[in-house]
Amino acid sequence: MQRFKMVILAMMAVFALGATMAATASAGVEALNAEGKASAVKFSGTSNKVTKLTILKSERTVECSTTKTEGELEATGKLGPFHLHFEGCKTDIGGECTGLGDAAKTILALGTLHLATNSTLTVGYILFLIEHLHFTCTIFGLAKLVLVLGELLCEATPVNVLTATLTVTCKKGAEKGDPAVTSYENDKGEAATLTNALKASETDATEEMAAEEGEGVVTLTPEAKLDI
Repeated sequence: MQRFKMVILAMMAVFALGATMAATASAGVEALNAEGKASAVKFSGTSNKVTKLTILKSERTVECSTTKTEGELEATGKLGPFHLHFEGCKTDIGGECTGLGDAAKTILALGTLHLATNSTLTVGYILFLIEHLHFTCTIFGLAKLVLVLGELLCEATPVNVLTATLTVTCKKGAEKGDPAVTSYENDKGEAATLTNALKASETDATEEMAAEEGEGVVTLTPEAKLDI
């Protein structure tokens, strides 16, 4: 009888461990506060490094000299809204680029962000879901309307440590308009691929793949750990 009880207790321990591991795995990527709990986090920062937008089959590159970032993660520590204010925007051969309704040489991008990682759980990503935005670039007196929409994956560092700042880096692939990363593991711990990767169109042209290059540091309030 004693041996039977020990077997039952061992099985219960195994089931309890399995439940704990499943709960941990299902937590996915999240921002944790100093107490190790999922937390709401605000972030903001200004980058004076040039941000570039490239479009497949387009000779032009849109360049913005300053990027101001504002946003927050909701109480789940997984997702929230963002505002990106691109300033000093022009093409690589000159001419101003301005968002519809925005101040001259300024483009405002709005949307929602989600935390993510890679398949080996070694890299932190921010998945930006960008709402439709329009801006006009005027070159030699000719105005060209540009539409941008879709999803963008950018790397976030550091991960798995409590920090007051995050460095967010967006990269392109080998060619213009080629995003560097399209596959990831989402905040639910599920393998995923961008279903609506970043795209852009010029005037009435067909939408083509687009990529963004840029880097900036944002301050987190309160301090948080990007836990993957």
